[in-house]
Formats: sequence, structure tokens, C-alpha cells
Amino acid sequence: LVVLPGDPHPDGGLVGRVSDADAAIATLRQLRALLGFAAGGAVTFEEASVEGVAVTTLVVEDPGALLRRLSSLGGTPRAMTSGDGPAWLDEKSAGMPLRLSWAVRDDLLVAGSSLDFVRAVLATDRAGSLAELERYRTAIERAGSSNSGQVWVDLPGVMALVLPSLPPEARTTYERELAPYLESLGGLAGRSEEHTSVLQSLAYLVCRLLL
Repeated sequence: LVVLPGDPHPDGGLVGRVSDADAAIATLRQLRALLGFAAGGAVTFEEASVEGVAVTTLVVEDPGALLRRLSSLGGTPRAMTSGDGPAWLDEKSAGMPLRLSWAVRDDLLVAGSSLDFVRAVLATDRAGSLAELERYRTAIERAGSSNSGQVWVDLPGVMALVLPSLPPEARTTYERELAPYLESLGGLAGRSEEHTSVLQSLAYLVCRLLL
């Protein structure tokens, strides 16, 4: 799970590795065809090329229309809908377009909330990658580099994304009551290891003083 700065809101998505790029591309094409069939005219698809890689973007101009369509096919529980649309989807949200972009390059799979997110991930070189972030390297080394899975939360990076969007009163409260404690934290690291039939997970809170 990756979150990047965006305008006006942060962009987020999933970045992972696939063992067979051709199979992954074929599966995504099948999912696209299935979504297009099930949703009818409620969704459209846009194609773009980024760094020579084909990127597909699913566009839902009217989420309310999509959910009504799925409800008519039995894809949305009736308890979630009321009248002509979902009971929990207000008028403002129903008219807000949704986007999902994805791409496969070699063994890299990227899926995110916008074309800009996918473009940023595909354009990332080693110098700008997570592996070059000293806070990450130090924290993961302490957590244990040998693992079957790892988690890293860059707390300073998270706060840099969140603070600009806070209302003035909330930001004043943060700076007065929380900042003195949180500013000393460098990140949250975790790892998982599989021992026979037992999965062991450990988490570490890293202070800046240790970095």
C-alpha cells in the first residue's frame, strides 16, 4: 500500500510483484471485460502509455448509476439501497467521479486511484525508491531483514501529507498537544515470519534519536 502527495488530495494504491506478467495482464483484461459487461454504460475505460507501458483507467462518472445497475443484477444487497439509489450515498457523493488505474511492467503490478499515481510509480528510479530512504533501511534492519512480509509506516511522511489539510483549530491542537510527542518518532516497522504452521508478527516503533 503506497500513498503519494497529490493535488488537491493524496493519491494511493497498491504496488506488488507478479510471478507471470503475461498471466497478470490477461487476468486484468478479463476483469475489465467482466466489469464492462456487468456495469453496462455506467463505466468507461481510458487507455494511456506511460514510459512505454500500457495503463488502463476505469472511470465511473456516476457511482450512483453504477450501484443501481449492480443492484438490478443482484450485485448489491437490497438493505444497502433505498428507492432509486443507495441509502448511504448522498447526492454529492453520487455525482463525484471515481477512477482506478492499473498497469503491469515486467514483474511490477501497480493499481491506484489515478493515472498520476501509476505514472509516479513507473517513473520512480532507485535513487527515489523506498530502499534509499535511510529511515526505512534502519528500521527494517532492526526489525529483521529476513522475513516473509514487512510493513513500514513513515510517520513524518504521513504527517506531512495530513497537516496541510487540517482545519486551523485542529492543527493548533495538534501542534500544542501531539507534536511534542510525535516529532521524536521516525516510523513504524513490522515483519512477519513463518515458522512451520505458525505465522509470527512483530512491530517496532522507531525513534528519530536512533536513526
